[in-house]
Amino acid sequence: MDGKPKGMIGIARVDHDTARLRWFLVEPDARGQGLGKQLMEQAITFSEQRQYKRIILWTHSDLIQARKLYTHYGFRLVETTSKQLSGQELVEEKWELDLVD
Repeated sequence: MDGKPKGMIGIARVDHDTARLRWFLVEPDARGQGLGKQLMEQAITFSEQRQYKRIILWTHSDLIQARKLYTHYGFRLVETTSKQLSGQELVEEKWELDLVD
């Protein structure tokens, strides 16, 4: 935006059938302007072009806006894990999107 990077998203190969969404970030001053949706659409298109059958991602339960975006694009919650980090409970979530019927 305005010639400056304001977000990033990455796709990493897990195996022949599975891609992993990584490094998904939109700078606070660029949020709410559709950049997250654009990045997500690019990541899904990229994965489909490479014929992955699914995309997985790990997130934290307190990232409410990100979870809404994942749900919007059809990801579903498939696993949760609780951990203690710096004296606080952290709930990690694994989400999955099937790219083929």
